[in-house]
Amino acid sequence: MNLLSLTMPKGINQLALFDCSRPPFLNHNFVMRNGGLKRPFGIGMEIQDKGVLMNNVPLKIKVLKYVADQGVVTVQDVMDYFEQWKDPHTVRVTMINSGITQMKYGSLRFGIWFINDKKLIERLRIYYPDLPRYKVRGVSLLSKVPHSLELNKLRTMLEKSDKIDISDWWSEEYIRALPDHKKDGLTAHKVPDAIFWRKRKDGTWQKFYFEYERSLKSPARYGRIFQFYAKRKDVKDRNVIYVCESEQIRDKLVKVEQDLVKGGRLNGVGQHFNFIVRSDFNKAYGRIKKEVKLWIC
Repeated sequence: MNLLSLTMPKGINQLALFDCSRPPFLNHNFVMRNGGLKRPFGIGMEIQDKGVLMNNVPLKIKVLKYVADQGVVTVQDVMDYFEQWKDPHTVRVTMINSGITQMKYGSLRFGIWFINDKKLIERLRIYYPDLPRYKVRGVSLLSKVPHSLELNKLRTMLEKSDKIDISDWWSEEYIRALPDHKKDGLTAHKVPDAIFWRKRKDGTWQKFYFEYERSLKSPARYGRIFQFYAKRKDVKDRNVIYVCESEQIRDKLVKVEQDLVKGGRLNGVGQHFNFIVRSDFNKAYGRIKKEVKLWIC
């Protein structure tokens, strides 16, 4: 093994056995053996965001699509994701004029925002004709606000990182809106927080399931979820990413995986899942980088 000095945050040593040319949780030796998963038919709305076709879409429509994607957002989420404004009041006016519903939420400045009108979804489809019809869940989304707001930050951090090229991002709301025949076996009983495709340098795509664990579920429930993932043909080489809010949560998930293997309900440890603590994720993919040495394979 060789040592390289890279612009990476301190405290990431525990991720040291990864090729430094790719993000910590994405770059095992399997990457080039994976065959270059092709982007499934029907994906492309996120790619259009980066292409010529999207130049004619008004910014307020892009904001509306982002809100539909994420379910619940804040003004700061929109500012961070689009990087188009310096004044939050301007964003607030844009969202009000777009018809997005605003609701007070604790001491959060400008509250939270979500779509509560089906007509807004139809307006989106004028610009994005292939977009599925998002379910307008309105206030029912409020039960998961803390989780949703943190997930917004994680998505922005990952998509803005210079360590990875995200070609497509399917949010939970997007997946739920897909017709059953396009969900590829995903059901209402188990929808990931997101699915994303990482674009490799050779132009191929690599698929990942993304989960954010803010709090612990029961071991039995994790057992069912882990077994669900393990049975999928597109789950291999640790491409199910669990970002855990704390080391305690990470350690519990590791133990659940180990217990399932001991009980013969999973084939082995380290085959399907990659558990990373939120603080390490932030350090690895945040904008502020510091020098650190990492081992590469």
